[in-house]
Amino acid sequence: MTVSAITPAETAAPLAAFLPARQSARWTVGPAPYSIRNNVPTSRLTNGRHALIVAEEAGRIEVFADRPGMFPVHPDVVVDATDPGAVVTLAARVMLSVLPDLDRDQAHETGRAKGWDQVLTDRWAELSEVGYALLDLGAIVTPTTGMNGPGLTWKSATGGTWELRVHGQDRNITLTYDGPVSGLYAFLSIVGTPYAGTRSAPEAPSRGS
Repeated sequence: MTVSAITPAETAAPLAAFLPARQSARWTVGPAPYSIRNNVPTSRLTNGRHALIVAEEAGRIEVFADRPGMFPVHPDVVVDATDPGAVVTLAARVMLSVLPDLDRDQAHETGRAKGWDQVLTDRWAELSEVGYALLDLGAIVTPTTGMNGPGLTWKSATGGTWELRVHGQDRNITLTYDGPVSGLYAFLSIVGTPYAGTRSAPEAPSRGS
């Protein structure tokens, strides 16, 4: 008996292009290792850190978190395939919920296998990556140290102060803002609302503040 190859999902490559690189590793698209839905286009995305399965069926696009040792049954994100902004909506929802969940799972596994000091080391590497990106944008970034670990602070063009720091027993990374409401709205409109397949430039950090 010959098993036919799984047809690649057309949505996979555009979705991979929207997802952010981590430690300079871009998301890449490959063949699905198995079929979640019978005879539907399916692809696997990975950045070497996490993996996602994209399946297209009956007018909808589904994204599943591909967790080691587990067969995904229920999709983590579902969108209407006829939506002109479907890929952007997928990317926004994956970044807001799926990837943070996978990061937490990975932190728990690292803590169990290697101890929470290693989780803290990983978090510092992630904060450093953000810090260098902010420096490239012209921000003046100040490293800080709190009760739970390291952090970064910087000012925005609107005069507000942003703080990104390790927080809590699980060593999650939290983002806080103190400043004009207009500055907060400018940021939220970018990270929370997808528009017609385009992304606005982020609020510029102030130079010399």
